[in-house]
Amino acid sequence: MTGSISKPNRVGLQGKGPTMTDIAKEAGVSVGTVSNVVNGTIAVKQERRERVLQAIARLGYTPNVLAQSLRRRQSTVIGICVPHVANTYFMQIVDVFERLSAADRREIIHVYARREEDYLKEKVEWLIKFKISGLIMLPSIGAG
Repeated sequence: MTGSISKPNRVGLQGKGPTMTDIAKEAGVSVGTVSNVVNGTIAVKQERRERVLQAIARLGYTPNVLAQSLRRRQSTVIGICVPHVANTYFMQIVDVFERLSAADRREIIHVYARREEDYLKEKVEWLIKFKISGLIMLPSIGAG
């Protein structure tokens, strides 16, 4: 007996995955409704919300954060630079920033300065190339 196993319509990193339009068609709702569910901007009736979430799961949809940032002309990424990861003090601070950023629907990119001034400069310049919306730097140069 042969059976059919439903697989999400996922495509590799280089390919194009399902869009909000695909989710809207699958769920039988408007693209605006899908956008409201995905972005949490406007409350959506529970029944419609469930249909959208089920369609997202079936098709394997994931939002394109880069495209969203370009469309909004604002990055949702914050850079954080810490001296190193071996110190629990710094990791606790990073954990607090992670929680705060998640509550604000933002993401954090971590870089490590290794207490080397040239390396720190290189990493900060790298973060700036991503057009981050903010930069948090914990003291490292000359700190012990």
